[in-house]
Amino acid sequence: MFRRFEGPLEIFVRISLIALPIYCFVFLLKIPELFGINLFPGQFFGGFVALLLMLLFLLTPADKKVRKDILPWYDAVLAILGFAGGLYIFLFYPVISLKRMYQATPLEVALGLITLLLILEVVRRLFGRFLVGLCGFFIVHALYGNYFPGFLYNRGFSLKRVIELMYFYYDGIFGVAIGVVSTIITVYTLFGILLQITGGGKIFTDMALSLVGRFRGGSAKVAVVGSGLFGMISGSPTANAAGIGMMTIPMMKSSGYRPVFAAAVEAVSSTGGQIMPPVMGSVAFLIAEYLGISYGEVVVAAAIPAILYYWAVFVQVDLEAAKTGLKGLTRDQIPSGKGALKLSWLVLVPLAVLIVSLVPLRQNASVSGIYALAALFVLSLLRKESRLNPRKLLQGFENAGRSILGVGALCAMAGILIGSITITGLGFKLSYELVNLAGGNIYILLLSTAIISTIMGTALDVIPCYIFLAALVAPALTKMGIPVLAAHLFLFYYGVISFITPPVAPAAFVTAGIAQTDVMRVGWKAMHLGIVAYIVPFFFALNQELLMMGSFWSIALAFATAMVGVFFLCVAIEDYFLGPLGRLRRSVFFFGGVALIFPAWWADLLGLIPVLVEWKSFRQIIVGRFKFNAIPKESEASTELGTVK
Repeated sequence: MFRRFEGPLEIFVRISLIALPIYCFVFLLKIPELFGINLFPGQFFGGFVALLLMLLFLLTPADKKVRKDILPWYDAVLAILGFAGGLYIFLFYPVISLKRMYQATPLEVALGLITLLLILEVVRRLFGRFLVGLCGFFIVHALYGNYFPGFLYNRGFSLKRVIELMYFYYDGIFGVAIGVVSTIITVYTLFGILLQITGGGKIFTDMALSLVGRFRGGSAKVAVVGSGLFGMISGSPTANAAGIGMMTIPMMKSSGYRPVFAAAVEAVSSTGGQIMPPVMGSVAFLIAEYLGISYGEVVVAAAIPAILYYWAVFVQVDLEAAKTGLKGLTRDQIPSGKGALKLSWLVLVPLAVLIVSLVPLRQNASVSGIYALAALFVLSLLRKESRLNPRKLLQGFENAGRSILGVGALCAMAGILIGSITITGLGFKLSYELVNLAGGNIYILLLSTAIISTIMGTALDVIPCYIFLAALVAPALTKMGIPVLAAHLFLFYYGVISFITPPVAPAAFVTAGIAQTDVMRVGWKAMHLGIVAYIVPFFFALNQELLMMGSFWSIALAFATAMVGVFFLCVAIEDYFLGPLGRLRRSVFFFGGVALIFPAWWADLLGLIPVLVEWKSFRQIIVGRFKFNAIPKESEASTELGTVK
């Protein structure tokens, strides 16, 4: 995607990439204050955007036909203009912020317009024309709203007023979205990269292998557990899929899994990393900032849905292995559990520091990330193999700078979306129309919102998808009595699902490439495996106990019934429970699964119907003896997870 240079230009770009995250840490650690310099947040955002746009135009070709080893003159000019647009805010923000209604000069309007157009151009280069077209529509709507019909009507605003809002105010480019990427996302991106450099990714994989590798379908279970563990600190579905998938997908194929199934398992498992606490993904940080709550609250609320997600994938993998008679890995394929446990402190201690800082201590997300980074750095010094020397640190900063470029471009564009929707008031109008169309029925509203979210998610990246839906749709959900955090997590889930939902499904594209199989087939199979992610948001929107809201016993009961309900749903989806089911028995399990997740005591009772219908099978499991057979030798078939006798 990015250009690769040689000579002085390569040195300049690498230094700039290293400087980008270092600049963020200088602000977060309040180093300027030690020298008597007070740096305003908006001022800091201006400097970040200056570096961001400069690097993006230096590294991103205008199209695929342009050579990637040279820098065209026009991109050099655009890089300078992008740097100037952010630098102006960095230098003059203190003066701008003192005036309540700042009146931009013609030069400032021109500079603001250039910056806006440059952001749209770099988004086009990275993510295609659709996002630019969507953003362009909302800009046109702000300028010429007096020509739009119905609830889309507004009085229209001058170009000068729109640019002032976008360029100088917090509701625009230098607002909440760019604030999140320049602080929190940068910290956690560096944390994930340095953890990889120290060998944390391999430790997670070895832990997964030693835990579940020997059981039936062990290679696929390693993908689920390993991707879930690595996803706790990665938060990037495609990076997770590429990193873990290079090992797990060939392993699954050699164990007998079909290439499509192997790629789908890794795609779904990697995507779940974005909803797995404590790090989660970029959108979780946006939720916290958008709602003005601590990131720890988002982490706690997301815990049970994330567990249900991975539980569903794990159960389906196990049932697939049972149906097809797939066995576990052999002894020589499984690393020593003691060896993995001995090294686990390198990843578990920084994660523990992060969780304690986020939840009990309720520290700021970026501060918590810095604490975790400090713990990781100190612990890495204890082993020669993991030691973070200056070379590794610089490489980590460079990789982090490169990794946040695309997210930064999206967040800058998200600021344009937020500004356009704010100035026109479209969010409130659309919410009113959605509530009216639903006729006050919460179920119809949730269903229509889910459909809109899924369609938008397949066309947009997760960040603009969430920003768009949070501004336009979330108010409708809260008007109907759904708690604001539940409403935003509902939209967040459907943004994440876009990674496995065709036709885009970027996680499926990555894993299909590794498995060398058809992308669309992987996408549809990934949807099949990730079906719980499409269903559970409905239930936690109606049952806030699944978001850890309520008494201990009500949360425990909701969690227990949901776990059983998800198991029943997986049995119905896979059409297998100690043997093939058939249509009628399959329908009973599906009904029971939905009923158990539904938030009502009478639904829980109805959810027990599969137990009554299948009492002989359940009695066989309860009365029977489960045993974990010995790990086989290389030539022997491995054991099932639980063999009923």
